[in-house]
Amino acid sequence: MTRLAVLTLFALFGAVSCKTNEECTKARLEASDAWKDVEGKANVWKLQGAVGYEDYDERQKAEHYRIFNGIGTGAEAVWKAFAFEKITWSSADPARDQANKDFKSYWAADKYANFHALLDRANKLYENTAKKCK
Repeated sequence: MTRLAVLTLFALFGAVSCKTNEECTKARLEASDAWKDVEGKANVWKLQGAVGYEDYDERQKAEHYRIFNGIGTGAEAVWKAFAFEKITWSSADPARDQANKDFKSYWAADKYANFHALLDRANKLYENTAKKCK
């Protein structure tokens, strides 16, 4: 009887662990895709701007490029950190923080509401992944 109880406990803990791993994998891949979308959109926006971009002076265009290039680089680091089963939190956390800091510091961020929504979604999925996988 004791042997059966031990086997039952192992099976139960194994099922819980498996469910947790499945939830982590699903969250991780969803977050990875969202951050890949942020990277793609940032790479598009760094070379073109919203309405009024053509009126920016050279300094403003350079700042615009720097901001979106930084966001794209950070987003790439995040999605790559989430692309594999073992998440590289040591690179994902600072890359995410920097991407968010860059966007918040951008003087024309209010012109990029759709991008802001995309970044917010990626951040929520990041937090969800952290809850399930850390």
